[in-house]
Amino acid sequence: SSWTSGEYSLNINVSGDETDSRTENLTFKDVTASAVFYDYMCNGTIENYKINLYHPFNEFVNYDVTLNLPSGWSYSGGQTINAILPGNYTLLFNVTSSQNNEQTSVNASVDYSYPIAKNKLISQSVENNNAIPILEVVREMPKFVLNRSEFISTLAIYNKGCANANSVRIVDNVLSGWTAYSSTLDGITVGVSNIPTGQVILTSSDIGTIKAKEYRIFSYKVLPPITLNEFGTFRYNLTWGSRNNYEENEFIVNTTKYSSESHLLFNINAINSFKARSAEKDENQLYEFNFTNIGDFDILNNTWNVTLILPAQCNPSNYTGNYNSSIRQINWPVGVLNKGETGSFYLNLDCSQEGKYVLVAEGIHDTRSTNYFVNNTNIGCVGTNCKDSENFVFSKPNNSRYEKLSKIDFYTSYGWSDYGLTIGEGLVNFTNDNNEELIVWQNYSLNDYFGAGWFNYTINESEQNKFVNAQRTINVKSYTDGIGDKNGNVTVEKIAYTWENGKLFEDLQNLFLDVHPFIFDFW
Repeated sequence: SSWTSGEYSLNINVSGDETDSRTENLTFKDVTASAVFYDYMCNGTIENYKINLYHPFNEFVNYDVTLNLPSGWSYSGGQTINAILPGNYTLLFNVTSSQNNEQTSVNASVDYSYPIAKNKLISQSVENNNAIPILEVVREMPKFVLNRSEFISTLAIYNKGCANANSVRIVDNVLSGWTAYSSTLDGITVGVSNIPTGQVILTSSDIGTIKAKEYRIFSYKVLPPITLNEFGTFRYNLTWGSRNNYEENEFIVNTTKYSSESHLLFNINAINSFKARSAEKDENQLYEFNFTNIGDFDILNNTWNVTLILPAQCNPSNYTGNYNSSIRQINWPVGVLNKGETGSFYLNLDCSQEGKYVLVAEGIHDTRSTNYFVNNTNIGCVGTNCKDSENFVFSKPNNSRYEKLSKIDFYTSYGWSDYGLTIGEGLVNFTNDNNEELIVWQNYSLNDYFGAGWFNYTINESEQNKFVNAQRTINVKSYTDGIGDKNGNVTVEKIAYTWENGKLFEDLQNLFLDVHPFIFDFW
């Protein structure tokens, strides 16, 4: 086809004794595929190669994905995506580099048939060397914060490479309206906060040399805007010499949608270790796991839990929470935690391998409930060719928050009669918050007919954000054709509906840890 991806409109016009027109929207999309891979590798090391694929079709399609590697490289083998529904799909491969110092490419081939055989090729350039610094960043930030209330943003800069990193510079770009200031590196005040440009900058003179398998903790304060339900973006650009690490996607933080809400910020520290986030291999290190209520509402007893997911190489002990070994997660009840206060739990970790680890902390609070309503209505019309359109206000739960409709039932009576009836037809639809009309029921008969019943419209979870407003329009139509009086009727007599109220709060945050031997340096 010569059509390009995009939105199209198909217009149909009927002329003659009867005139009518109709427009149908058509979305024409193509398969897209991209790869995420490190630009730099040390010789003989293993890295993840991620394939992101978007499948736009409602039909089933197999995508066979293989990697084409340079001589001396290897990987975990080809994989297949069995795509059934439209959406994004991801594959992960383990790629092992060669012992050659080289600038080369790792290529991915995506083969599929729709309706004929097609191929997409993705090429990723990579530098492989036996003496190369490789810097990566673990961002530790909450995703929901209180408006106009200060919080801490932390980035751990880790050298996973096989050489020292010099001339290191990092810039964290912050969306206008979110004020970043007071930067520190390993607890010492350094750097520049350029508030007009929204940049927090640490230069090479601030950072110095980062040795292989070493790290720096870069933190700064953030003051969100005064408005509720407003998002901010954060994206770092890290350079060392001629090399670069630009954050793959913007990190998005939102101010809370409502006031009087609690949220958690996490931190972790190694107690009495040689560095705040460090431990030695096979050492049973004690850690303090902190959680701070950064909301404007006190946490009541037995309303929140915090969890910590541990890496497979680290075994826990001396913890007070409940440990699920199958998912390697410790779960603690928070208890009472007033706004601005910090709570702590303690645990020991014994890690069997050196390297960087990322723990996942989560705060969980469930306020969800279901509310059911039934209203008597009389929205209808009677006649040969009639219609009625009325605004209807759906009753909401008291003190509702994050509410959305999940199911609506319409009790509808209808009928058509005429001597020599040719056709009788009727329709009921209603609007979502975007004023799009959605058909609940439609029917027709070639004979005299009268009926009534409940007709359901179930709203998919992915669509429920379009069903928040209380008021929406309900439309009914009836048409009767024959050679006599042409009597028709469609009436919505009752509406029953379900609100999903509240939210499952899941405050997720990464936490960086390092395991390597203590080395005493003489300066």
